Amino acid sequence: MQDSREKKRCLIFARNNANDTADRIEAYAKKSGMEVVETIFNTDKKAVERLRYYIERDAIICVLVRDVVDISMELNEIKAVMTLAAEHGISINAESRGYEPALISLFARHGRALTGVSPEHAQVVGNV
Repeated sequence: MQDSREKKRCLIFARNNANDTADRIEAYAKKSGMEVVETIFNTDKKAVERLRYYIERDAIICVLVRDVVDISMELNEIKAVMTLAAEHGISINAESRGYEPALISLFARHGRALTGVSPEHAQVVGNV
């Protein structure tokens, strides 16, 4: 049986009532040869829980969003989701960045790269 990485399965995460955005991102996913597992609209906290569910089970290779702020308006929650995704080798790709992966920069005060840094010490790189 093929896993999600061989099948190129993705998830679309969009703001509430952003049907046009979701349709546009879905068209991009299909054009890129990806299977859309689900489109989640960020209507409440359960939407982010559902996103975490897919990430924790390695059921997808990426999450497609218009912008990382569509995940949450809370920076700490964005960092936590992005850190979880990175730990599972799943990218969060933002349309606003040309579908390039959004990154988390993990640097200490002195500019040294760290591994295993907690989300409160991470900085989101992108359009936040």
